[in-house]
Amino acid sequence: MGGYLEVTMRRFLSLVVVGAFVAACGSSTGSSGNTAGPATAGPGSPTDAGGGGAGGGRASGAKVRIVNVYNGGPTAASIDVYAAPWVLAGAKPLLTVPYGTATDFFDPTVADEAGDMFLSFYRHGETGNGTEVMSQTETLKGGEVITYVLMSDAEMRDDGTPKLYLQSLFHGSTGGILSATPQPGNGVILVNMHGLSPAVAKPADGGSWFMSTGNGCTKAIGNDEFTLDAAWPGDGTRYGLAPGDYTLSFHPSPVGDFPSCTTTPTLSGVKASVTGGVTTLVVAYAPSATEIKTMVLSLAK
Repeated sequence: MGGYLEVTMRRFLSLVVVGAFVAACGSSTGSSGNTAGPATAGPGSPTDAGGGGAGGGRASGAKVRIVNVYNGGPTAASIDVYAAPWVLAGAKPLLTVPYGTATDFFDPTVADEAGDMFLSFYRHGETGNGTEVMSQTETLKGGEVITYVLMSDAEMRDDGTPKLYLQSLFHGSTGGILSATPQPGNGVILVNMHGLSPAVAKPADGGSWFMSTGNGCTKAIGNDEFTLDAAWPGDGTRYGLAPGDYTLSFHPSPVGDFPSCTTTPTLSGVKASVTGGVTTLVVAYAPSATEIKTMVLSLAK
């Protein structure tokens, strides 16, 4: 089945007992930066902490995967996931996801016959009131395949660590605010660079990074001869490409210049394969200001 998908994003705001958050859609306009060369990391395996928190318990018929590129510093290298809207002190997580890894697909379980799913996210080892960094709720019908990307944000929590920003990717769906259709027979590369924050600062000149597959800048879906969408800042720029293997690079361009992607890349050597009718997710994230890593995942259903 095809891999086009629905995309939604949420940024953490505050928590007293139940997490409060707002919907936010991504933008592909903004800035550039200077960081040292590329490093590519494939998805890793989560640490199974065994058992679940409160809530959940019924098989959902859906499959969920968690990608953790939330750079919360040394106190948040891993994220604990619970099948509940919140948990009391001392609860045992469903699983723990180290920074820079993606889990295998798992059944998130549901709390009732209506199919209400609850997942909550805590920094590893923290539980109880006021410590949740994000929660996510879905009403599942069964058969859904979802990737949740946990990213650090430029905005800070009261403790000085980044807020968590969540992107929901529903595999196979053609709807959603960032939906776009490539030419028949082509596939899609979806680039998400939100996880570069806050380690990679947006430059003062307001420039952006643009993607190239080796011959100038690559047009995003919907661009014409006079327009070119940036890959960063952004968390949902989509490129329609013919099936095949590609090496991606990302090039800075200052405001006022139409990008040519002939500048020295800030990130290069990213390998991505494109399959017709399938979306491939490229996630860029930054453990530090001088280290950028990438993760490439298929969003086929």
